[in-house]
Amino acid sequence: AKFVSTKIEKAKDGYTVTGDLTLLGNTKSISFPAAITVGDDGLKLTSQFQIDRTAFGMTFGQGKVDDLVTLKVSVKAAK
Repeated sequence: AKFVSTKIEKAKDGYTVTGDLTLLGNTKSISFPAAITVGDDGLKLTSQFQIDRTAFGMTFGQGKVDDLVTLKVSVKAAK
């Protein structure tokens, strides 16, 4: 999995992160909500959102595994 952000915008309740997500060699542009905090120890971004795994060619276990999967992201950048 690889994600490259292309834009971060202030939203009503936090931020919206937009970028290119690549899974199994398939790249799709996605946007998701995020919370960003800045403290003495640096910056922290957290988010939880869903993607449709079949949009990226993930079909194994179809009918047994949900097509919508939840991704949880936590990124820290030290000062």
